[in-house]
Amino acid sequence: MQIKREIRIVVAVIVFSIMITSTFSLEIEMFNKEKNANEEIDLFEYIKDGKMKMIENSRNCSIAKKAIMVLGLSGTGKTTLINYLNDVPLVGMQKGFGYRVTPKDPGVTLPCGFEIGHNAHSETHLPSAYTPPGSDFSFLDNPGFGDTKGIEIGIANAFFRKEITETIDEFKFMLVITPNGLDQRGGQFRVSMERFSEFLEIFDSENAAVLSKSIGIVVARVENKGRTDREVKEELRDQLLSILDDESKNKKKRLRNCGSDAKCRLQIENRDLVFRRVIQDSQVEIFSTPETNGTLDDKQKLQIIKMINKLEYIKKNDVGFRVVVEEDIIPDIHVKNWKK
Repeated sequence: MQIKREIRIVVAVIVFSIMITSTFSLEIEMFNKEKNANEEIDLFEYIKDGKMKMIENSRNCSIAKKAIMVLGLSGTGKTTLINYLNDVPLVGMQKGFGYRVTPKDPGVTLPCGFEIGHNAHSETHLPSAYTPPGSDFSFLDNPGFGDTKGIEIGIANAFFRKEITETIDEFKFMLVITPNGLDQRGGQFRVSMERFSEFLEIFDSENAAVLSKSIGIVVARVENKGRTDREVKEELRDQLLSILDDESKNKKKRLRNCGSDAKCRLQIENRDLVFRRVIQDSQVEIFSTPETNGTLDDKQKLQIIKMINKLEYIKKNDVGFRVVVEEDIIPDIHVKNWKK
């Protein structure tokens, strides 16, 4: 664990050097829609261009001093959820043996980067912000943890997630997961918790418990299969608590892996404490997959908004954001060609 943390710091320093100078570069393969083909671009240029686009977006779509920050793994439906919560008309449409959610009017979504995708791949390239009319807060949509477009984009995303927070003072957090994340002993939910806790410095402190009042969980793409929303939520809460119980059984082993790293030990202890309180305090809602064709109703939207309103804002200085290169991409970096 200590070695991984040291490697992570080294990688972060190298990437920071890339941002400051052009001495080194790392090639990224990106799809160019105009050319209808993949092309290689430099990571330094990608980060630089991304920051410029974020500045341009902030001019067109103002960002409030308070924010609902939406986080989760790639492809969990974060962007679709934000559109739903902001009254973009969405419909259920049958595809194959199931249904998917799509804009009622093709291509009509929230402005400034809230296009909706329909697969397990990340559609959000840069953080996006939307401030509902008359509101004193913004919704922040972020590239997913474990981005599906490659390790280089994962590095850039770490900086973009922190960059979007610079002008904001207070936060609430919404972690989006899917039922698939609860399968296989909750592997994806565990990864979501780990990435979330690595992103926030407060998990390394003695004050992490207060964060539980600022986090809500939305389980998206739920199939009700004739069950009421209440029944589904009760079942999901039991599943989530069961995953945490399983985590607790393995806690001693994970703490041993931390060695003498006090922050590592605190992060593990606090992760269990914070998310257990979130679940026990019923800060869990659902966004179900449609079971028929037609316009989505407002029932679940109102429940999710009610949960968000119940959450308490936490100050940025108290929570602390950090740039973290995800550990699972680090082993692959050495196969890329660094060049002068």
